[in-house]
Amino acid sequence: MKKLPAIIIARGGSKRTPRKNVLPFCGKPLVEWSIIQAQASEGCSPVVLSTDDDEIADIGDRCGVVVLRRPVMPDETSGAVAFDIAIDQLRGNGVKFDSFISLLATGPLRLPWNLDSAIYKYWRFAYPRRTQVISGLQVVPAMHIPGKMGGDWYRQWYYKANEIGMMDIGLFSICDVDSYRACMQRVHGDAKHLLKTRRLVEKVHPYSIFYKCKPWQQTDIDYPDEFEFAEVLFKHFILDKGYYQ
Repeated sequence: MKKLPAIIIARGGSKRTPRKNVLPFCGKPLVEWSIIQAQASEGCSPVVLSTDDDEIADIGDRCGVVVLRRPVMPDETSGAVAFDIAIDQLRGNGVKFDSFISLLATGPLRLPWNLDSAIYKYWRFAYPRRTQVISGLQVVPAMHIPGKMGGDWYRQWYYKANEIGMMDIGLFSICDVDSYRACMQRVHGDAKHLLKTRRLVEKVHPYSIFYKCKPWQQTDIDYPDEFEFAEVLFKHFILDKGYYQ
């Protein structure tokens, strides 16, 4: 299995939960868990941390990953901008790659073999078709018209029997750089730009291949109560199982 660069983005500023990326989470700074997951996987190399913050950069240095510094950007800036900058910086450092796996520090409920299984699925099924693998969760469609299925043709065909759809939960995504840049242009929080991006995604990726995650893994930390809830889940489903010991 060909290895992929794992790019983790983590900024110093956070409005809803100040400094959340460096807050203690089950004994370590929150961002460190994403670093550990990528380092423990067999399919991620190099592990890259993109940040605008000195303290986060120090965590990356201590963990021995590639640290890329970027400027502080406005709050409404899309995360796609940070990934785009990191791609240019990493290639500027002489690392050759045409695909990568993107990780958000706010999704700590991944496990290393989730990344490895998704990377295998990417090379086996997605890469030949220049499409993407994204982390997903099986859901019952909120609205259903008898005799019809929503979504694209691939999901219509695959889930037609039980009428179950897939929802992107944002834990990670794997994509080739050219397709990613065709979709995720340097957009900001403006609704018109976001709508344009969604249309580009539909055009470039006729369908997405989902890596199915467990329901308890879907928590993305944004607000303080989500932080506490995710920590309970992490202890119960991960630490109590003996992982990372």
